[in-house]
Amino acid sequence: MGKLRYLSPTSFIKALNCQHQVKLIKVDQVFGDEPPDEQSIAMATGTAFDAMCKAALNKRFKLKDILDSEIMPKNKMAIVLAQTIFDEYSKAPLEALKHEGVGYVGADTEVDLEYTDKTGKKWVSGCRGLPDLVMTDGRITDWKVNGAFSSWGATPKPGYIRCFLKQKDLGPHIGSLDFLEKVDQGWAVQTYLYARLFGHKVGSPLMAGIEQVAVTKESDLYFASFRNSISVDFQHWCELEFHKTFHALNNGTTETPHYTKYRCVQYNKLCNVARYCDGYQAFQLGSLGLSGQSVQSSRAVSEGTAVPVSFEGGCFLVKKRPDGVQPDSALPSGSPL
Repeated sequence: MGKLRYLSPTSFIKALNCQHQVKLIKVDQVFGDEPPDEQSIAMATGTAFDAMCKAALNKRFKLKDILDSEIMPKNKMAIVLAQTIFDEYSKAPLEALKHEGVGYVGADTEVDLEYTDKTGKKWVSGCRGLPDLVMTDGRITDWKVNGAFSSWGATPKPGYIRCFLKQKDLGPHIGSLDFLEKVDQGWAVQTYLYARLFGHKVGSPLMAGIEQVAVTKESDLYFASFRNSISVDFQHWCELEFHKTFHALNNGTTETPHYTKYRCVQYNKLCNVARYCDGYQAFQLGSLGLSGQSVQSSRAVSEGTAVPVSFEGGCFLVKKRPDGVQPDSALPSGSPL
C-alpha cells in the first residue's frame, strides 16, 4: 500500500462515482504496477482522433509514433474510424476552432493545489493532468468522441454554440449560455482542474471549451462546439471535493463501498475491481441469503481456491478439488434438477 503523490482529473471523476475503486487501483495497487487493460475500441477511437487533431495543430507531434504507442494492437481498427472522423472535422469545424485563436497543445503538468475552505482549513493536494489544447486566451479546450463503435450511437449534447453536420453549421443551441456543469458535469470537472493546473484562481471567471464529435447510429457525424462558463459555486464544490478525495485516499478514510447497478455496472461491464471489493462481495453473499458469512470467504475466487458457478438468478462458489481440477458443473442445494 502506498501514498498518492497526485490525483489526475480522470481518476477524480472515477472517484466521484466510487472512491473505493480508485483506492484499490491507485493506493492498494491490487493490480501491481500494471493496471488492467481498460482501452476499449471506442476509447481508442477518441485517443486516435485527439492525436490527429494535435498533430494537425502542432507539426512537432509525430502522429505515427503517438498512434503506435497509445493504441493497443487489438484496437487498430479504431484508427480507421478516427481518420474518417478527422477528415471531416479538418474542414469547416477545425477552421472555425482556429479562428478562435489556437495557443498550444497542452503539456503534462503536475501542481500542488492549495485551497482554504469556508471553515478556514487549508488544503494541499497534488494534481496532474494533460489538457488537449490551450487557446490564446488561456481557455482550456478538450476533444470528446461519443458514439463510436456503439450500436446506440450518440447525438450532440445541448448547449453548443455551433454544430456542423456535413460541413453546414446548424447554429447555436438554445442552451448555449448554460453553465458547463449543466451540460455535462464530467466535462466541467475535467476542464476546471486543467485550468487550475495552468494557474486559474478558484472563483475567478472561467470559460471552458469542448469540441464534441457525436457519431450517430446511422454513422452521421456531428461536430458540436461548446463554450460555456463554469459557475463560481461549482468551482468551489469541485475544488473542495478534489481535496477531500485526495486526502481520503491517502488517509484510508474512503467511503464504505456498497453495490448499486448504476455505480458498479457501466456500459454493461462490471467494475474491474469487483472481485477485490468488499461491497460487491457482500452484495453477492446477500443476494444468495448468505449475508451472515464472512465477506472474505467469497474472495476464494480471486485467491484461486474456489470457482464461481452461475445459475439463473445468481451465482455461488464451489471449492476446487485438492488436485486443482475445477468442477464441470454443480447445483446449489435445493435447486430443481
